[in-house]
Amino acid sequence: MKLRNTPASRCAILACAVGLSCCAGLKAAPGDFVDVFVAEGSGGLNGPGSFKFGPDGNLYVPSFFSGTVLVYDGATGGFLRQLVGPASGGPAILPEQVGFGPDGLLYVGSYADDSLGGEGAILRYDAATGDFIDVFVPDIRNPDSIVFGPDGYLYTTSDFVEIYDPLTGYFVDGLFAAGLESPEGVAFGPDGNLYVANYGGDEVLRFDTMTGRLIDSFVPPESGGLLRPDDLTFGPDGNLYVSSRSRGSVLRYDGTTGAFLDRYLRGGVATPEGLAFGPDGQLYIGGESADSIFRFEGPGRIGDTNGDRLVDIDDVNAVRNHFGATGADDGTLAGDAYPWDGLVNIDDLNAVRNNFGTGTAAVPEPEPGAGLLIFGAMAFLLTRRRAGQNQRMMEEAPCKGGAKTRRLNVP
Repeated sequence: MKLRNTPASRCAILACAVGLSCCAGLKAAPGDFVDVFVAEGSGGLNGPGSFKFGPDGNLYVPSFFSGTVLVYDGATGGFLRQLVGPASGGPAILPEQVGFGPDGLLYVGSYADDSLGGEGAILRYDAATGDFIDVFVPDIRNPDSIVFGPDGYLYTTSDFVEIYDPLTGYFVDGLFAAGLESPEGVAFGPDGNLYVANYGGDEVLRFDTMTGRLIDSFVPPESGGLLRPDDLTFGPDGNLYVSSRSRGSVLRYDGTTGAFLDRYLRGGVATPEGLAFGPDGQLYIGGESADSIFRFEGPGRIGDTNGDRLVDIDDVNAVRNHFGATGADDGTLAGDAYPWDGLVNIDDLNAVRNNFGTGTAAVPEPEPGAGLLIFGAMAFLLTRRRAGQNQRMMEEAPCKGGAKTRRLNVP
């Protein structure tokens, strides 16, 4: 695996070699490799699909070739249990997707299997016990996403984007567009619109969720080298992260304009499958051909001055105490907010002001005597808190038209 050539990334290589998780005194850069969060084959993991962090903070991973859904500790990556499997009851499955519904149940998207009548399906399970409840959406061609929208409906992809009633599982509507070819992952953006990884078109399409109308090709074909986009998510920095399956990396795009920003991992994971930001703000990527989940340094949260992934009173104080400092710095100057530029100035004050309240720390009153300008700014901060941004390898064989499929090992 290629890693960014920085002291932190070189430290990460050494850490993996000697079994350590970090090196003291070095600040990891965004996109740096952190660790193998879920070890190869842990708990019987065989062909990880698109995973989710659950309401309990743990990681839920579909294991395609073992026909199970496995649960891992959300803090350590340690295997906890097999939640869905033969003991759950119900039909045998080839799970590719998982999601949690507003009813608190676990939804599992399965590829076509004889036990499902030769078609794919979305099934429901008790999220605590793993007991099978029902086949919620039958006869669907290999569902490649499970996302509940702000309207409460279930969105999935097969040949097009399909929308289902969350109470009955009945088909409600579909989103179509010229050039929509083998859509994969979907995500709702900060603007409330639906973003679709158009796998066969090497692009990301944006749909108006109110009208179902195609707005634009938000990320144009092959922008930044995008090839076979598989999954996508918006990061804590507000930008769009897209796994490029055939590039073995994750590409980052401006969350407002869709402009290419960078190749976030500067190397990556062979056949990435699954992409999510964890509660810790780190980026988690499934390695399908490695039967592992990898963790990479997250981008940071705008307004975070100390790297604790919160924007809270500590950041307010850091800017206040160092406001006005100038000159080059090594990036550790207290008060320098993400995106770090080595300065503490009005940009940092604005970053904290605009994002204050996205953390969870208690907020005491600001200390007096810091000067009229800063006191006024901090008082403003304490009265205007914004809601936090959403935090949110088996070989593949391309089919005609660019569709992705699993290659089963059939003698």
